[in-house]
Amino acid sequence: MGKALDEYVAAAKEAGAVWARAVPASYVVTAAWVRFKCQFGCSGYDNGRYCPPRTPTPAETAAVVKCYERAILAAWEAPVGQKERRARRKSMHETMLALERRLFLDGFYKALGFVGGPCNLCPECDLSKPCKREGEPRPAMEACGMDVFATLANAGFKLEVRTDKSPCYNQCGLLLVD
Repeated sequence: MGKALDEYVAAAKEAGAVWARAVPASYVVTAAWVRFKCQFGCSGYDNGRYCPPRTPTPAETAAVVKCYERAILAAWEAPVGQKERRARRKSMHETMLALERRLFLDGFYKALGFVGGPCNLCPECDLSKPCKREGEPRPAMEACGMDVFATLANAGFKLEVRTDKSPCYNQCGLLLVD
């Protein structure tokens, strides 16, 4: 199945991921209902160029995932405080982008990254102007119709719905590799 991905998994952990694993790309689950959760439950819907309705549909995402054999999934524990959560999500986003670039430069020319949650590289997304960070933002897994809970469960990571005000929740990233 090609070159081992251990060094990239280790790099994700060194960058703060509490869990990371190389998995078959077939572990990635897409479903039409996920995008409806964005539309009818997320304040980011239609507020950024990397959220629906500007992102690929679940069917388009499923077709892309089928072009890959392997993926890397990673999860970060994120503080509940808004400022701390935003900083952690930005760090996770930048880590996934850096790993995507590293994979590309190491010969994995199809490497493609996704993050969890809306892009927050800028304080606000001005849709009337070109992206200030063109080439850096990556869409949210959910925004493209990926069932994050089922995908992580396939990889052996149990993501739980938080029903209390616990201090942390998980944020996830995905790299489609080859």
